Amino acid sequence: MACQRSLGVEQCFRKAEVVGSIPTAGSNKMSIKKSYQQLKEKFVQLFGRMFFHDVPSITLIAVSLILLLSLFLMIIFRVNSGDSMVPITYNSIYGVTSSVVWYKLYFLPVSYLVILSMNILISWAFFEKERLITYMVLFVSIILGIIMTIVEYNLTTLIRG
Repeated sequence: MACQRSLGVEQCFRKAEVVGSIPTAGSNKMSIKKSYQQLKEKFVQLFGRMFFHDVPSITLIAVSLILLLSLFLMIIFRVNSGDSMVPITYNSIYGVTSSVVWYKLYFLPVSYLVILSMNILISWAFFEKERLITYMVLFVSIILGIIMTIVEYNLTTLIRG
């Protein structure tokens, strides 16, 4: 490597790939783009293809998150926190047969949050290998969210009487 006096003495001791990384007298904007591309390639190598750039995956995750939000909002707006016991089953013959404390109704959305998180991790793990598994796991999350929303609506309707 030949040293040039105009770039300074420290340029003589640097490796060839390091010379353009820190802005010096000889660097330009292409080195920034090149380092960005290298960083992006390393990220893609490490994590596989961009899972969160896939439109169907993001759409399925967004629908699941909307269902999760609706579960929480349904409890917040339909259940009074002052009620000590909340009926969860009602029979026309016997009346209220089972009741719980009001905050135990949050078990359903929290369990859906845990299941949704696990399903997103599973679909992210299978994204590079098999996309169909990814889409099916996320679709099952939506079906489960719909079922939990129906159950939660029925429970809160029973409470509101």
